[in-house]
Order: sequence, then structure tokens, then C-alpha cells
Amino acid sequence: MAAINTFVGLGYEVVKSTWLVLSIAAKYILLLIFGELIYRRDITVKSVDNRVRSYGKLSVLGSGIASIPLVFSSFSYTPLLELPSQVAATALLGYLFWVY
Repeated sequence: MAAINTFVGLGYEVVKSTWLVLSIAAKYILLLIFGELIYRRDITVKSVDNRVRSYGKLSVLGSGIASIPLVFSSFSYTPLLELPSQVAATALLGYLFWVY
């Protein structure tokens, strides 16, 4: 029973750390996606959808992988602008959840 509690606690910390990493990175990822599309003058619903899908999957995977060492190092971090960061992460994850 103690092992289950340890694994559940570790899983919770990994998910919490993944959320924090994604909330830090999501606003920059979305800015880069829209900046690239504006630069290419290719702002259509399909191009935005394709970019958000491809970069969204990579950002969720990358934040999950990046959060594992942060959990074990007990490094404390928070986003610079907390509310816009969490709104951007919620928008990105909400869109990916809606699509998939």
C-alpha cells in the first residue's frame, strides 16, 4: 500500500510540474506559431489548426519530459505573468483536447 501512495504522489508531482512548465512555455509557443503564420502571410483556419496540432503535441511531450528532472531536483519555479500564462496553457490544452 505504501508503494501505491508513493507512485500516486510522484505522478501528482509530475503532472503538477508538467502544468507549470507548459504554462511557462505555452504563451511563447502560441506567439511563435502566430508570428510565423503572420510572417508567411498564411493565416487561415487550416494553417492555424495544422501548426497548433503539430507544435502542441511536441510542447506537451516536451514539457512532460522536462518536468521529470525538475520534480527530482525540487527546483521551485513559477511563470512570470501567472494569469496570462495559465490562460495560454489552458487554451492550448483545451484546443488539443477538443481536436483529439
